[in-house]
Amino acid sequence: MKKKEETGSRKKKKIEDEGRIKKKSETKGRTKKKVEAESRIKKKSEAINKKSGTGGGLKKKIIIASSILAALLLAAGAFFVLRYMNERTVASEIEGLIKISSLMEAERITPKDVKKLPDPVKKYLAFSGAMGRSKIRFVRMKQKGEIRLKQGGDWIPFDAEQYNFTGRPSFLWLARTRFMKYIDAAVRDYYLGGKGGLVVKLFSAITVTSSAGKEFDQGELLRYLAESALFPTALAGENIEWKAIDRHSAQAVLRDGDITVTGVFHFGDRGEITGFEADRYMLDGGDIKLEKWSGALKNYTKTGGMMIPTEAEVTWHLKTGDFTYVRMKITGIEFDVMSQYKK
Repeated sequence: MKKKEETGSRKKKKIEDEGRIKKKSETKGRTKKKVEAESRIKKKSEAINKKSGTGGGLKKKIIIASSILAALLLAAGAFFVLRYMNERTVASEIEGLIKISSLMEAERITPKDVKKLPDPVKKYLAFSGAMGRSKIRFVRMKQKGEIRLKQGGDWIPFDAEQYNFTGRPSFLWLARTRFMKYIDAAVRDYYLGGKGGLVVKLFSAITVTSSAGKEFDQGELLRYLAESALFPTALAGENIEWKAIDRHSAQAVLRDGDITVTGVFHFGDRGEITGFEADRYMLDGGDIKLEKWSGALKNYTKTGGMMIPTEAEVTWHLKTGDFTYVRMKITGIEFDVMSQYKK
């Protein structure tokens, strides 16, 4: 009996041991499968991350994108600051011209003022309606035209406004145009305080050309002299010395401080000024050369009580041939209206 019980006990223990071994084996199998499954999931995730750029790659891209965005915002801020500074500079220059014009006494042209002038100049003052009227102090005008940068080049349209002070030769020409049809450019040509120059800014902010110096002082003062035909009372100013040539031409010498320029006006049979010519410095690439320069004036119209030319063509007379580089029409002109055009 006892032997039988021991046999049954060993049998039972054997069954239990076999069960534990089986259970352990099954657990080990499940663990192995779980590890293998996790490994497959990890590999798949890494493959997806590598392909999609997530994980470390995404973080790197976010940092790069943030840096680019910050740089763009900084550049945009600088751009608008430069544009604002340019607009303030221009507004300040116009305000300065208006202020000194307002302080200038409005005197009338008298027979004494024209007594010593050559006959063609006297005739023009009478033709234009300048005789007996107040001397023009301040001029503002609007223009439309086209310009080209080289012989045979394409014509580039522009719109411009200009401000002149006649007490001391001064002008500010502000043009807007487009290069290659898409790039907005602001052009500022000037003679202020005895200094002349030319500045071109892309989008009114980025300077691409800034030219100045004694040659530009001479050239811009010559421009002022030639354009005096648009505000005729200035031709009787004390700063211009006249010399008769013949009944259709007269030489004018204009002095402003230590700068002196000389040019010849040509007159038509009615007394109108038909053109102006002088030797002017021309910027040709990196060189500045003295060349023959002229302006043809036409289409006289009565405006602001004055008969003045409203169209002009400007030409360089070079060894390689004539180079007409500006064609312009005046679309509006006002005398002694002491304000800037509204934007």
